[in-house]
Amino acid sequence: DEYRDPRELVDPDWDWKPEEKARIADYLAGGLPLAQCLGHSHCRFDCGVPDHRMGSADLTDGTWVWPEGLVHYVREHAVPLPEAFVRHAAENDFRVPEVFAAPEPGAYDDAFWIEWLSARVRQT
Repeated sequence: DEYRDPRELVDPDWDWKPEEKARIADYLAGGLPLAQCLGHSHCRFDCGVPDHRMGSADLTDGTWVWPEGLVHYVREHAVPLPEAFVRHAAENDFRVPEVFAAPEPGAYDDAFWIEWLSARVRQT
């Protein structure tokens, strides 16, 4: 499976200050819907969060694309994000741009995420 189980990504030493973590989580939550799936996701940690809170869409900021439930994994389960994504969010002052040209649904390349996930799992 090229998309790793998020439980494999947890980093207890992930050293974000609470306000930094909140800002990146808010950025993720502020993404605009790009593609809607036919059902809700579920938390792979089986923490009891209702499936509808995990979402059913891919979100974007015009440059990056991520699953709607990623914000939950960042906020609740210490799943870190790639430095390139965090830098990009910081360059936008942690605000998703209001105007951008979004990639066509299904036309975006997820190779970066897959490679990052695989490398991250090998490190832990």
